[in-house]
Amino acid sequence: MPRVLHVSPYFPPHVGGLENHVWLLTGALASSGIEVTVLTSSIGDGVSTPLDDGPSGVSVRRLPSFELGNDAICPSMLRECMMGSRTADLVHMHGHLFYSTTVGALVRRIGDRPSVLTFHGDFQKTTRLGRLSKRARWATQGPFILRAMDQVIALTGHDSDLLASLGVDPGRITVIPNGIPLDVYRPVGQGAGADLRRRLGLGPDAGYFLFVGRLVEQKGVHFLLEAARLVLEDHPSARFVIAGDGPLLARSARSCAEMGIGGSVTFAGWLPPDDLVSAYGGSTAVVVPSLWEGMPLVVLEAAACGRPVIASDIPGINGLVEDGRTGLLVPPGRPEELARAVGSLIDGPGEVGRMSRNALDKARRQFDLSMQVRRTIGVYERMLGDA
Repeated sequence: MPRVLHVSPYFPPHVGGLENHVWLLTGALASSGIEVTVLTSSIGDGVSTPLDDGPSGVSVRRLPSFELGNDAICPSMLRECMMGSRTADLVHMHGHLFYSTTVGALVRRIGDRPSVLTFHGDFQKTTRLGRLSKRARWATQGPFILRAMDQVIALTGHDSDLLASLGVDPGRITVIPNGIPLDVYRPVGQGAGADLRRRLGLGPDAGYFLFVGRLVEQKGVHFLLEAARLVLEDHPSARFVIAGDGPLLARSARSCAEMGIGGSVTFAGWLPPDDLVSAYGGSTAVVVPSLWEGMPLVVLEAAACGRPVIASDIPGINGLVEDGRTGLLVPPGRPEELARAVGSLIDGPGEVGRMSRNALDKARRQFDLSMQVRRTIGVYERMLGDA
């Protein structure tokens, strides 16, 4: 089996979808017999971790780093990536226009190890200056990275089309959706997690709508809170649970108080895996009001736990949620539409049950981590066969 060096700008305990993707994938690859090393930054959301921690069988090297914008800058990344590539059979990078992917592209251009990039979706900018900067970076940094890659893995068909529009030969693109461990994320029933319910101040049979994620602008939690206010006008017993943390926590809590809905919204913080599964299982539905996404794991996790998802109708999500079948899709940034969707599930428990069954069936057919691993190994085998 090959030796693979994974290069990622961030890694748990830093919080994010890319980080979770790399953690799950590298752990599963190691379990399949591949020798895996992860080269990443030392940035971990203030959590101190040993340099060698990671999934079982995975060696993790964390390089001294600092953050600039939304990127991890590791001054020693070039040297360490060069050294690491010499003892690896191939290099697997993660991200888009990160410092680490730029370094990885340089290493590929001056070295002889085949390289693959998992493209974790495009990034969005909300200001005119930000959009101009993004356009300039895709015109310069983007080709430098993408043309250096032997293969590119896209998480969705939308991302595959985007990569092709950026000049990547479609023959070098493979679509491999995210996967999750279905033995961890599984149906547990709405009566599960009695202790969690007590801690959250929820009754044993109380339904609630669950948000899981970072409290940042991208995730649209402010739209959910505004929707909650509208829902509570017609359904005063509705409850909402916010599982996550981030820079918008204080502002979100303050907004709840100002709108008079603080008693109906619970901020649970980050939940450990067992509690998270119980939280999914106890919910009426999971709400994902994001403004943009790559391929959010929360949608997969909810489906695997047998819960429908109310989500923004945006690329990265609308290929996962089948509107009216496994959940409901609403226009992004429209709290009134989001409130209407939440209210329809409060009023239609039969619909919740039907969507829950369909979501679970879809998760078992399409979201199994083992399928992602097999297809990734297939890409490795093709690359090494061509090398």
